[in-house]
This record gives sequence, C-alpha cells and structure tokens, in this order.
Amino acid sequence: MENQTSAQLTALEASDSFKGYYPIEKFLKKGEQPPVAPGYFIRINSIVFPFEGTTLSPREVMERMYIEPPEDHVVRLDFVDRPSVEPDLDERFSLRLVGLESLAVRERYVDYAEC
Repeated sequence: MENQTSAQLTALEASDSFKGYYPIEKFLKKGEQPPVAPGYFIRINSIVFPFEGTTLSPREVMERMYIEPPEDHVVRLDFVDRPSVEPDLDERFSLRLVGLESLAVRERYVDYAEC
C-alpha cells in the first residue's frame, strides 16, 4: 500500500496543476510544520488527494471523495503524537497542524438500540 501511495504522490507532484503544493507526510517525518503553500497533498483512506489552501472542512473532504450524504459520515484527523480528532461537519481545520498524519472517512456510528 505504501508503494501505491508513493506512486500517487509522485504523479501528483509532477503535474503542472499542483506546482508549489507540499506533501504533508514529508514534514511529518521531520516533525515540522508544513510551510504556507498554495495547496497540500494529504492521504485520506490510503489515497493521496490534493487540496487547495491551508484549511478545509470535513464536508469539503467528503465532496472531494464523492461521499454522500456527508451527514452520515465523519472525518477523523490522525496525528502521530496525540489522539485522533473528529471535527464537526463544517468545522474548518488547518492542513498545517504539526503531527497531522492523515485523514480517514468512515460511516457515522448509529446505535440502532436507541432508535
């Protein structure tokens, strides 16, 4: 899986459409905050995606991944040095967070016993 992710990242970095974008994982390995850039590459569910800007919301992540309805899913921010976080659907978060490793999207847990 790691080789596939590396190949995706290499192809995206070579694209003229993403000049100046930084792969977040390269800074993670050094324990550094990514520099301000026009955009970033980040791994979501083992697939590398480009995102423009320095902040985004879980709703934007799900739109990029064609996941509908977004209300039935959550985005988890995975860090190397602290517990994961699940921001609200429209809560913006920075892609420049130190230690941000990847994002994961999953279906929202529903307790059918309470329905």
